[in-house]
Amino acid sequence: MENETKPLLIAMMGLPRSGKSTIVASLSRRLGAPIVRRDAIRLALHGQRFQAKSEPMVKAISLYMIRALFLSGHEVVICDETNYSRATRDSLREAGWRTQFYHVDTSPEVCKKRAVATKQEDLIPIIDSMWARYEPLGDDEEVYNPSYRCPDCFRDDEDITVNGHAHGCVFAHNWVG
Repeated sequence: MENETKPLLIAMMGLPRSGKSTIVASLSRRLGAPIVRRDAIRLALHGQRFQAKSEPMVKAISLYMIRALFLSGHEVVICDETNYSRATRDSLREAGWRTQFYHVDTSPEVCKKRAVATKQEDLIPIIDSMWARYEPLGDDEEVYNPSYRCPDCFRDDEDITVNGHAHGCVFAHNWVG
């Protein structure tokens, strides 16, 4: 019962272009939760989506931001990141909060199609590399189970599975024009 009184970190999990950020925007509004987005930290730090030598600093800043948000009184914080490896996910688990993972299980093929559609072809080898190194959630990793669908359309999208279950549209209408 003590664990349920701790603040909650909802850590997204999924490939680039899987729909994580789209889901996060709605989830943030619904829960009134701030978002820590490593892509935004990267852009603020060095103006690029990725720079390998800066990743340790990006990770540290992300954790400091999460801690600071909890210390300032937020009960829920959302971390918008791929979190495809167990080591990355373990770094988000701390004694001061509960961590639950929200897995957006979009196929690599769909993610690559979205990368092409958004003129981000440079993401294709990154998607392939991440998929090759993907580590599924372990039995000891808690899953976040949202209980809502898109308020705009309520339709199903077979391209996206969330936490192993078919999810309502997951805002697919934002992806398909």
